[in-house]
Amino acid sequence: MRTIQTSRRALLSGGGAVVLASAAVAAPVAIMQKVNPDAELLALDRELSSIRQRLHEMPSEDDPDFAHPMWAEKDALEDRMLRIQPQTGAGIAAFLRIVYDHSADLMRSADGPPADCDWSTKMLWTAIQAAERMASA
Repeated sequence: MRTIQTSRRALLSGGGAVVLASAAVAAPVAIMQKVNPDAELLALDRELSSIRQRLHEMPSEDDPDFAHPMWAEKDALEDRMLRIQPQTGAGIAAFLRIVYDHSADLMRSADGPPADCDWSTKMLWTAIQAAERMASA
């Protein structure tokens, strides 16, 4: 049986290698954390949110048949977003907000569903909030 003798010098030099290896791995991870993998998706979601807000504020008399050009712009943004695979909680929340918008005939409020809405809309809103919390954690 072979025994291995370990000196303080050997332990310290081995520990130094571990520290250097850890630093080499940690540097790219820190850089990647600064770049959000859903950056493009979230930028599109911000544009969509702006359009959604303007449509929500528009009097129904100004667009009785939903033919305002912003509807086509909203549809195009949603189509672009659906081609991107979400990779974070924030990206999933962006997708869920699209589903939430289409969950009823009327456009939903960004503040949440009305108290008298169906359970599936409430559940969807809860999922959006959960995904947003995951993103901020």
